[in-house]
Amino acid sequence: MDSLNKNNQTVANKLHSSEIVRYSHVWEDYAHSFKIIELYKFNEIIMIGSGGENVFNILAKFPVNVLAVDANTQQIELIRIKQKAIQTLTKDQYISFLGLSDQYDRKELIKLLPTNSQKHQLIPAIIQHGSLFIGKLEQYFKLWSKHVADNYPDFKTAFYENKNKLKQIVDTKKFKVDFIEFFNQQNLGQGGRDEQMYQGVKIDSAEFFWNQYIKAINNLAAGVSSYFELFNFSTIKQGELPYYQQSDENYHQLRANLKNLTLKVGFLEDQLDGESCFDFAILSNIFEYLTEKQSIFLLDKLSNNMKQKSGLLYWNLLKPINASQININWLYQKQESKQMSHDDLSWYYFDVRFELLNSKIQVG
Repeated sequence: MDSLNKNNQTVANKLHSSEIVRYSHVWEDYAHSFKIIELYKFNEIIMIGSGGENVFNILAKFPVNVLAVDANTQQIELIRIKQKAIQTLTKDQYISFLGLSDQYDRKELIKLLPTNSQKHQLIPAIIQHGSLFIGKLEQYFKLWSKHVADNYPDFKTAFYENKNKLKQIVDTKKFKVDFIEFFNQQNLGQGGRDEQMYQGVKIDSAEFFWNQYIKAINNLAAGVSSYFELFNFSTIKQGELPYYQQSDENYHQLRANLKNLTLKVGFLEDQLDGESCFDFAILSNIFEYLTEKQSIFLLDKLSNNMKQKSGLLYWNLLKPINASQININWLYQKQESKQMSHDDLSWYYFDVRFELLNSKIQVG
C-alpha cells in the first residue's frame, strides 16, 4: 500500500471510530446535478453520500444508477435509515421524521420502521431532533439560530416580512462581531466541522462566511432559499423542500428507483476499479478534505477509470481547486460553471465547477 493510501486509511480510521454524523443534511444545491444529467444524459453516477438528500433528489427525478460512497460509516448508516423510512412512511410522515414538521410523533413513526432500524444507535437522536438535524454541523447551526433568537428577537419576523429592518439588524457592529466569533476557524472547527479540515486554508474563514452571509441577505428580495432558511432557523417555511419531498409523485418515483441505489463505506477512489462503468461523478466539496497530493491522486483515478464521455461536478469553498489545472484530462466548462455559480442557492459556496473528461462529448 503506497503512502497516500496509508494516509487515507488513517483518516478513514478516525472517521469510522468517531461514530459521529458530521452532516445530516446536504448543503449543495441539487439543481446543478439535475441540469447536467438532463443535458448530457448521464446514467451511471458515483457520488459522495453525505446526508443522502441529493442521492434521493436525483433518484426521484431520474431512473439512473447511483453509487453513494462515504468514508464515514455513520453517514452511510444515516442514509440507510432514511431509505428504510422512505420505503415505509408516507411523504408527510417522512417530513416529520426529518424534523421539518410536527404533524406526526417521531416516536410513533419509528415503530413503523423495520425492527433492525428501530434499534439503531442513531434512533434516539432522530427522535429528539429529526433525522435532518442530528449532524454535528446542523447542531452547530442550531446553536447559532438560538443565539440569534435570544439576542435579536426581531430577526425572524424581519427575515420573512421586513427586509429593510433585517438589514438594519445585520448591519450593526454587534451582529457582525457575534457572527465572526461564532464562525471563526477555532469555534466552527471544534463545534461544527473539524479542525483538520482547515488544513491548507489560506483565507480568514469567518470573514469569508460573513461576506457570503451578507450576499445571501441582500438576495432575499429575489426569494427565500431553503438552504439559507435552514441555516438561520432549522426549518423550511418559505423555501422549497428538497425535490423528492415536494410532491407525492416525486416521493413515489423515488421509492420506485431506490432499487438503483448502492451504498458503500470507503473512499470514492477505491470504487474505481478499471471497469469504467461511471459517467458522472458528483463530489460535493470533497477537495476541502484532501491534501494536494490526495486531490491529484483522486483526479487521476477518475480520469483513468470513468467512461470516455464523463463529467465531474464539485463545489469550492475555503480551498478552491481547478481540476483541469491538476489533471489535463479534465476540461473546465466555463459557461455552465459560471451560470451554476450564479444560480446556486446554497449560499456559502462561491464556485460550482463542471468539467468534462472528453472535449468531444455531445449534449443530448
